Amino acid sequence: MKIMKLPSKWKNLNILEKITLITVFSITVFQIISVFVWVSPQTSDSKRYLLQAMQTAERNSFYPDKTNVITDYIVAPGYINYLSLFFRITNDIRVPMIFNVFLTLFFGFLVYYIAGKLFSSRNVGCVAVIFMYLLVTNSSEVLSFRTETLYNVLTYAAVAVVLSNIKGKFFIAGALFAMANSVRPLAITFLGAILLFLFVKKIKIRHMVKMTAMFLCTVVLIGTAGYISCGKFVYASTTGGINLIMSANDAADGSYDETVFQKGNPGYLSKEQKSGMTFKDRNDFYMEQSVKWILENPLSYIKQIPNKLFIMYGSENYSVTAYNSFSERPISQILKNLVSLNFDRLLFLDYMIIANQLLYIILLLFAVLGTVTVIRRKENRSSLFLLSMIMVTGTAMTLVTNMSPRYHNPYLPVLYILSAVFVCELRDKRNQKRTAI
Repeated sequence: MKIMKLPSKWKNLNILEKITLITVFSITVFQIISVFVWVSPQTSDSKRYLLQAMQTAERNSFYPDKTNVITDYIVAPGYINYLSLFFRITNDIRVPMIFNVFLTLFFGFLVYYIAGKLFSSRNVGCVAVIFMYLLVTNSSEVLSFRTETLYNVLTYAAVAVVLSNIKGKFFIAGALFAMANSVRPLAITFLGAILLFLFVKKIKIRHMVKMTAMFLCTVVLIGTAGYISCGKFVYASTTGGINLIMSANDAADGSYDETVFQKGNPGYLSKEQKSGMTFKDRNDFYMEQSVKWILENPLSYIKQIPNKLFIMYGSENYSVTAYNSFSERPISQILKNLVSLNFDRLLFLDYMIIANQLLYIILLLFAVLGTVTVIRRKENRSSLFLLSMIMVTGTAMTLVTNMSPRYHNPYLPVLYILSAVFVCELRDKRNQKRTAI
């Protein structure tokens, strides 16, 4: 991969490059300190992944193994196997957290590289990285055992490889997409977006076939490893049914709601029923119930889309609670205290959430303006097409099931890059006016 070379000497860096490096260094130090100061008990998915990884390491097995067959579902096998590698060496959870810091650094480089390649500008790459590091989300994810960080690194590494000139890049990208899919079963949308991008760029079909074939071969390898370990062909999470039924029932509004699994509701399974059901049986049951309801109530299902979009893209405070032992701080309550001038009831975390939410809103606005900028300039439209397809295909796939604010996390780099395009456009115009004077 030909990497855009940064000047080796500090004095040769422009002001924007210096600001970028200072920002990255400062926040990286903050992240490292956070690991030793704010280690909190994990909750929800994070707790599930952590415990499963520790158990996998204790058994010295591959997830899923035979002990995981009679269970609700298989979740993020790629991530759990990755995490278990650390616990085979040490039980100190700060070790994978520190590794998260370096994964975040690498992710920052990927954002810089992709932005620079797509828009032929180091400045766009620098601004995108600044936005990324200023958003508290990326620092708080360091403290969480969620799939976001590893998934983002794998998917965007695949995108970066495709944009590079290295040999065998389509094989490498296909393998990376398959590994990402074992972490989170949405990487196929990235693969689809890349294939559409290559088609628009009139890249030879055989290269697309190479990448797709490598993706499928890697999926088969992962699935075969799962079959050897547990007797079932498992290559990704089997949470499709359980997530879908939360949006496929009479009380559904598109949000995460477990009441559908209570007695008297379509997702209910008694202890006797569950006792002999494998994860595949349960997924099949939930899928069957979901498809039946959707076919009978198509309009009710479609009407959830606006609310799902709002839930997905409306807020950016889902991971900041890592700095408060993962205790929820509803933004509505924070705003109520602000309006009432009850500053004594506000925590440091609340100010962090407010700042993070404001920056996120700015990113959404700037990304729209960046999109308009690219369309108006009539340049880099294929780059805009790729970024748009990553976001559109991923969002469309996610809208099928229930929704959570964290589901937009993989598409934040699109916002960073398009926002950076707009900011750099403003900067260039300002410099042109100064030159004209």
